[in-house]
Amino acid sequence: MDEKKSSKKVVGIAMAVLILGSVFAMLAPASIADHPHEIPEGATAIIYFHPDNTTSPDCSAKTIQIYVNTTKGITSGQLAILYDPQCINVTNWTRNTAIWTMGGWDSSMDGLEWITFVKAAPEVTGDLLIGTLTVQCNASCCGTILNLGKDPRTGQPTAIFNATGGLVPHVSDNGTFICGKPLEVTKTVWDPDANAWVDALGPLPSEWKGKDVIFNITVTSKCMNLSNVRINDVMDASLKYNDSASLDPVSSTAHTVNWTLDSLPAGTSQSITFNATIVDYGTNMNTVTVTATVADLGVDIQAQDDASVTTMPPARIIVNK
Repeated sequence: MDEKKSSKKVVGIAMAVLILGSVFAMLAPASIADHPHEIPEGATAIIYFHPDNTTSPDCSAKTIQIYVNTTKGITSGQLAILYDPQCINVTNWTRNTAIWTMGGWDSSMDGLEWITFVKAAPEVTGDLLIGTLTVQCNASCCGTILNLGKDPRTGQPTAIFNATGGLVPHVSDNGTFICGKPLEVTKTVWDPDANAWVDALGPLPSEWKGKDVIFNITVTSKCMNLSNVRINDVMDASLKYNDSASLDPVSSTAHTVNWTLDSLPAGTSQSITFNATIVDYGTNMNTVTVTATVADLGVDIQAQDDASVTTMPPARIIVNK
C-alpha cells in the first residue's frame, strides 16, 4: 500500500491540461462495457477506470479501480491522471502489490496523479488490476473528466512496457467523477383548497372522479450544462392525460407523457404543467423520470420524483389498490 496523502491545496490548473491528448488513442468516457473492458478491435491493450463513471450524490469519498487489459506481455507502466482539482481531490492510492511489487505515486501537482507500477519478469497478460484510487469531493456540485493523458511537467504519457522496456501500444478509456446532484426534478400537484403545489393531494371526495387535477414538473440544472434532457412522466391507470400541457410533448398516451429539451444551462430550470383526469377511485401515483447528458462530460445522469392524488369512493364501495 502506498503512503496515504494528506489534503492538497485546491488550486486551479489550466483547462487545457484537462484535455491533453496522449500519443495513444483515447476513447470517450463510458464508450464501452465497464468491467472487464474488452480490447477494441485492432488494439492490443486498454487502460481503464472501474467504474467508468463515478457519482457521489452526498459528496462522500469513493474508490475507483484502474485496470489494464492486455494481450501483449507487460512488466511495467506509468499513469498520468489529470482532473479538475476545484472539483475533486485524490487522497489515497493503493497499488495491487499481488502483481506489481514496486511502484511510485507523485501527487505534488494539483490536478495530477503520476503513478508507476513494476513487476519482475515474466511478463503478464490479461485483465489486470493496477490499483485503487480514493477520491473525495472539493465542491458540493461539480463534475470532472478523469483523463489518462500526459504529465504536463515532463510530457511523459500514460504508457505500458514489456520486459525489455519496449512500448506496448494501448488505448485509454477516460473516466468521469460527479459530486452532488447536478440534476434535480420536483413533481407536485395543485391543491385548490391550500392554493399551493403539494406532493400529495387528497383525500378528495368521490365527486372528483371525472374532474381534472393539475400537475407540475420542474427540472433544474444545478451546476452543469445539460443537453438532450428527456422527461418521461408515467401515471397510474386511474389518471388519464388529457392533452393540455404547457409545453408540447414529443409523444403521449393515455397514461404517459414525454418531453425533450435540447439543452438546460447550468443554474436554470424548466417547468411544465399539465392536466390529468381522475378516472377511478383510490390513491394514484404520477412519477416523472428525467435523464440528461452532462455536456462537458458526455455521460448521462438521472433524477426522479412523484406526486399522488387520493380520491375517496362513494359510501359502501371499497377500492383495493
